[in-house]
Parts: sequence; structure tokens; C-alpha cells
Amino acid sequence: MVAGAWATKLKPMDTLGLILAVVDPTAGEQPALAKAGRLAEASGACLRVFCVDRDPRLVARLLLDPAGLTAARAAWLAARRDWLIGLAEPFARAGIRTEVEAAWDGPLHAAILREVGLCGPDLVVKDTHWHGPLRRGLFTSTDRYLGQDCPAPLLLAKPRPWATRPRVGAAGGP
Repeated sequence: MVAGAWATKLKPMDTLGLILAVVDPTAGEQPALAKAGRLAEASGACLRVFCVDRDPRLVARLLLDPAGLTAARAAWLAARRDWLIGLAEPFARAGIRTEVEAAWDGPLHAAILREVGLCGPDLVVKDTHWHGPLRRGLFTSTDRYLGQDCPAPLLLAKPRPWATRPRVGAAGGP
């Protein structure tokens, strides 16, 4: 049972309207998408598949004029959206309402928070994975920032598949 102020953020499954699934463009497997799709199917919610990415070759090119750089970035984002459509297709075929969006943005946690502000999801699902002690000490954690600042309930999905009847833990602030 979830208690405390955070419990007010949680909604019953049948009242979820929009689930934002954050996918990792560098990963082959998408555990957050699989779990968000399962929740969308069970709840009847719309599944919004979202990715944040940038091509470092198109960040500040001195050889391209501003219009050419803008066009190159737009084409790159269109290709990313096509990739997301492919990821979302199995869910759409299963009867789940789907949307896709790609953003050229950074840092990752700030871009996700901007998307949450724009689309107002009832739940955000993002994958998480283990980081070694050195990396935890030297780099900031997107998951930590999202846990602190995300205005919507956040489900961090590990790469393991869920059981038939998954157990989900939630924690929140004061």
C-alpha cells in the first residue's frame, strides 16, 4: 500500500489517459516501452513513445549555413520519428492508441521534463540500469533528477521482464 503525499499522484489503472514511454535511442532493447505498452493495454491509455537525441555532427557545423543546418536537423528528427513509428507499430496493431515524438534537446532529464510539461502524461515510464561507482560519482543521474523533479508519477523500468502479476513499489517525497 502506498501512503503519504505521493499517493495522491497515483491514479487507478482505469483512469490513466496518457502514458509517456521514454525510449533510449542507443539501446537495442526497450524495457520501458514494453512495460508502458503493457500498462497502456491494461488501462486503455494512449501510449506516447518519446525519444531525446542529438547527432553531434549537426550541433555546430561551420560548413553548413543556418538554413542547411536547420534542414539537416529536421531530416534527422524525421528519421528518428520514423524509427519510433516502427517501435510503436506492434502496440498500434494490438489496438493501443499510439503517438510518437522525437526531440533534439538536452540534457536528457531536462528534455524529458519539458515533454512532460507539454503533454501532461498520467505516468512516465523510463528504463534504468546499473552504473558503476565511478560513473555515479562523476556524472549526474538522469533518474535522480527525474525522481526529484518529475511532476507526474515516474516508473523506472529495469531490463528484466515483468512477472504475470508484477509487484510495483512507489516512493515519494514529503
